[in-house]
Amino acid sequence: MTMNKLRIADELEAAQAQIIQLQAENQRLKRVVAGLCDEVNSGMSLNDFQQRAHATSKNTQIGGDGLLYPVLGLVGESGELANKVKKIYRDKGGAWDTASRVDLTRELFDIQWYVAEIATQLAVDLDSICRAGLTKLSDRANHGVWRPDLGRFVSLDEQKEDKGE
Repeated sequence: MTMNKLRIADELEAAQAQIIQLQAENQRLKRVVAGLCDEVNSGMSLNDFQQRAHATSKNTQIGGDGLLYPVLGLVGESGELANKVKKIYRDKGGAWDTASRVDLTRELFDIQWYVAEIATQLAVDLDSICRAGLTKLSDRANHGVWRPDLGRFVSLDEQKEDKGE
């Protein structure tokens, strides 16, 4: 065999070994995602999560205020999530692989932790926030959106007419 063919054979063997390693890593990450989903599907309520998350809090205060730390943390974690999504589009052409999903899921957990801590500092439970939010969404669906310039709700049909649809 010529040197060129030997080099190509070595490169092919290395590429095949790398594919095997990537497949094993992909399987490992799939198990991690499945574990995260099992935890979410275990019947934990939002209030349970909020209480368990707060138990890990150090009640950090900035200038005597317990709300500022989790608000700034939420902004920071949201920026991390946005940056990772940006890199998926920049580096991977928007292709969502298992590793990307695991990474983003971990960021979402961090965001949820800060949301829970903000709610705790405001003395509001997450279940109540979500119920109120769903009511708000239902009202929007039933009444359209508030138009301050008109001083009233505008139905979905009116919105379409305004847009010429």
